[in-house]
Amino acid sequence: MLLVVTAAVGCKKINPVVTLEQLLQGQWRGSETSVDAAVYIEFKKDHTFELYQKLDTEGFELRRGTWTLSGDILSGMYNDGQSWAASYKISIVEGTLTLTMVSQNEGGETNTYQGCWIPDGVKENCTV
Repeated sequence: MLLVVTAAVGCKKINPVVTLEQLLQGQWRGSETSVDAAVYIEFKKDHTFELYQKLDTEGFELRRGTWTLSGDILSGMYNDGQSWAASYKISIVEGTLTLTMVSQNEGGETNTYQGCWIPDGVKENCTV
């Protein structure tokens, strides 16, 4: 009887705690942003990012840099040494893969992103 109980306990699955940083890592598409643009961003595990945005141009532009997360505050710096315009308080709804970013500057704009795959056409046809 003891063997059966031990075997049952030994097979119990433990759900690991997923951190906000782990949830952030991946590809996102801007669904509601404060700028009139198409936006995709990938936050990589090595704390680098790739931002694809199509503002008033014909194609997407690529900007790269690094990101940091302190608690729930996300900030970043582009490879040219320029910091993001603001830091963002973030939250992620895991079940719907929705990322909400609230600017920590005076305006407090809210941007919403959906988990996605960045289309190959965006990556292959962008300017750096």
